[in-house]
Amino acid sequence: MEIESGSPIATGENFNRWDKRIFKKWEDNVQSTKRFPTFFIYLMEDDKPICFFRDSLVNYTSNPDAVVNWEEFEIDKSVGKVSEQWKAGLFSFRLYFRDAT
Repeated sequence: MEIESGSPIATGENFNRWDKRIFKKWEDNVQSTKRFPTFFIYLMEDDKPICFFRDSLVNYTSNPDAVVNWEEFEIDKSVGKVSEQWKAGLFSFRLYFRDAT
């Protein structure tokens, strides 16, 4: 699944800020968290991922009223576009995976 955030609402010398809420229902035939154990959220520049967040699906399966999480992106060192960790950025999200079987 891919979701684009569009253009930032504010930019500065060392930041870009988005304020976008995305409500997306996604269904797939994933038979268990063992077959789909990890998910990624990427910070993209054009069509290249420059930073990422990785977490385990099982961390988001217990609370349908999930709280907002604030996380840091990690630098994708293989790309080398972001040089300092603090420049990778923060983002917030609320996520819940439900077993539909």
